[in-house]
Amino acid sequence: DRTGLRDAVNMLVSKRGLIYSDAYHFIHQRFNVQSIEDLRKDQLPQAVEYVHRLCLEGELIIDEPKKAEDMIQIPADIFSAIMH
Repeated sequence: DRTGLRDAVNMLVSKRGLIYSDAYHFIHQRFNVQSIEDLRKDQLPQAVEYVHRLCLEGELIIDEPKKAEDMIQIPADIFSAIMH
């Protein structure tokens, strides 16, 4: 059932002022499908999460696995100074 995904797309269209074809195009492109009907059942929660992230953050998000060499540790006092 794709009702949750359709609801998420409705929210995206409303919140970001998109037209429906553009909103669905994001999903098609992200999951390499021609239609949301082509999504596997196990992909539906990921698709809903993806659309929700687009609503919240307003940009395409491509999750890439994090690697240890890509991460740094910042001492709390320095982090606090940077953020304030």
